[in-house]
Amino acid sequence: MISSFSGAIIAICVQLIGECSNELLLEMNEGTRRRRYHATFLVKLIIVLLFPIVWNVSSSYVNYASMLLRIDGRGIVIINSINSLILGLLIMLPCLVFEYHLYSRPISNSIRRRAVIACMLSWVPSFLLYRFGGIIFAMSSFYASVIYQPVLAISFYIILPLLTRESMLQRIPSEHRDLSYGFVKSSVLKGARRESFLTGLLWVGFVFAPFMVVVAYSLWSSDSDLWSLFSQMTVYAGFPWYDLSILDISIEFIANMVLILPIMALLSSIRFLFVRDVFRYQSGRITRSRFASVAILGEILPSAVITLSLLVIVPPGSFIPVLLPIPILPLIGFAYVRFSKIVPVEELLWPDYEHRMWFEKGREPYLPEPPEESITVPIAYLLMSQVRKRLKGSD
Repeated sequence: MISSFSGAIIAICVQLIGECSNELLLEMNEGTRRRRYHATFLVKLIIVLLFPIVWNVSSSYVNYASMLLRIDGRGIVIINSINSLILGLLIMLPCLVFEYHLYSRPISNSIRRRAVIACMLSWVPSFLLYRFGGIIFAMSSFYASVIYQPVLAISFYIILPLLTRESMLQRIPSEHRDLSYGFVKSSVLKGARRESFLTGLLWVGFVFAPFMVVVAYSLWSSDSDLWSLFSQMTVYAGFPWYDLSILDISIEFIANMVLILPIMALLSSIRFLFVRDVFRYQSGRITRSRFASVAILGEILPSAVITLSLLVIVPPGSFIPVLLPIPILPLIGFAYVRFSKIVPVEELLWPDYEHRMWFEKGREPYLPEPPEESITVPIAYLLMSQVRKRLKGSD
């Protein structure tokens, strides 16, 4: 009796130690994820602060400007004022808060309204300061922080997290979508480097890749303007007719101003649908014809709308530039669908589940072992056999 009582006490102690160790392990994992998130947040913020909002490159000079510093044509580095930096961070704050809430909430929560509100809270103050600031504001050091900062905030802290979230939702089973975005991200991205790269490429193609171009030729120069959702790039090539050996090429990259941002977003409305349809087509929710038609319409519509508008506005007889579409985003979207594989991640989150990775083509899928065959014998037959054995033994 004493031994059984002591065994029960030992079993209870072992169970309590196991529960405490599990809770401690969960707390350690949560603390590790938070530290990793803070480190990633700081690195990402530094990248955004150094991201070029104005960049001119030619054979004779280089001009670079970001939110944190500027480099003039003579190579002199100028750090922007602390007031300009603080104002830019305040404009970015709604988007930063949005990403933080997205990280801590379940991955399946609806966040469309929050994303729109965060974009408006970042764009409206910038627009009001630009609209009513006057000439004094335009000549101050706050100018660049105000007119360009919503572009960086929305692209890095709204669109990029949303694309990453949609990519991870393709690999999370429906019964586990109540997990937080931060937990899934820290667990999934380790084993999905290909998908992470393709998602980043899709983000670059959607935000910064040009989707229409206008080219102006003359006897002495060629000027090409390439427009994307959040930036404009101008490529100038000068070659004087009297000396073709002299060739001057300059490239200018500039982020879209706060006034141009709504216009470009409106022109890219179909392209927004195409990016969403990339994930919907991958999961089989739309047909191939719908996917292809949205891709074609999203690239043709912006340049067609601007060209038709110029035909109405420009007086007859004047030169009207023709804008041509550049189908970079559809090519990236098709490549994403072709090379991205929906890999289940239950092994990362739930070790009891066995799956096959995308590179393990020759491995046989896991099949449960068949149960052992058994024969049911009646009890009466067993008793009769025992009686017969005993009678034969007595003989």
